[in-house]
Amino acid sequence: MDARAGTGSDVALLLRDYDVGTLIDAAPLPGGTAAVLRVRTDRGVFVLKPADHPADIEFQARAAAYLNDRGMRQARVITTSSGGVVSAEGIFLQEFLPGAIVLRPTSRQTLATMRYVGAYHRELADLPGTFTPDAESLWQRVANPDYLVGELPGLLTRYELASQAGSAAVGAFEILHQARTRLVGLPRQVVHGDIGPDNVLMQENEVVSIVDFTPYYESALFAACTALYWYHVHGRMSVDVGRLRASVEAVGCERAWTAEELGLVPAGLVREALRRLATPLALAAESARPPGPSLAARGAALVGIVRAFDAL
Repeated sequence: MDARAGTGSDVALLLRDYDVGTLIDAAPLPGGTAAVLRVRTDRGVFVLKPADHPADIEFQARAAAYLNDRGMRQARVITTSSGGVVSAEGIFLQEFLPGAIVLRPTSRQTLATMRYVGAYHRELADLPGTFTPDAESLWQRVANPDYLVGELPGLLTRYELASQAGSAAVGAFEILHQARTRLVGLPRQVVHGDIGPDNVLMQENEVVSIVDFTPYYESALFAACTALYWYHVHGRMSVDVGRLRASVEAVGCERAWTAEELGLVPAGLVREALRRLATPLALAAESARPPGPSLAARGAALVGIVRAFDAL
């Protein structure tokens, strides 16, 4: 049983491992998927999710406790009655945080988010313990520059997209090929590898929290380029270089860039655009289903960032 099972008595059964009181109601979380529920009991409001990767949830719980202690608001993972973070039914429970998802952020909201991204990863750099990513995970593979250079061209050909990607793909592969040794040589730490507007809670122009922690062991540049991609590149045939630079500076206000990192921002964005293009193609290859409708926006992003590369 998981959070897709429904509401009412189904959700009450899912909550039986938790000491959170009596269920009042449950409904899909606004801005989330049907598998994620907002649950209200007589003791509070919570978010119920499937625990697809229990090891990541355990790490997320530890990171959330650490970041909260450092003043970075995170949703606490609620433990079960036996002290675990994943229930016998394969779900986990978090506190519900205030704030709203802003899918079309203003310039002011974007800059606030970028400053928060910098502060968030400044604090994560000192997180005690280790995190070992699942090397077999598709999500980890598509982030690897060697995979992108070695496997993505074949995926584009397989799905008859090579001619559509055209010169932008050729240019992107060359940029990444030349920069990948420097990119993978940057200092690594635990980072949030999926920061976009749908994973940021805001109250007006202030960030409440970055949510849906997706752990990677990568450079801080990797994490920043993820956010920069979603806020400034995704779906755009042209990139506003001035606004993109302002966001890079905003990240650096909270976590100072090194000269090497700054020099690699353009290549990091190319890597991110290729990663986002590779993801639906790799998923399609593993599932034997056609790629989803996101390809057009991801292809436009690749064209946009390659065109802007020299200006950056």
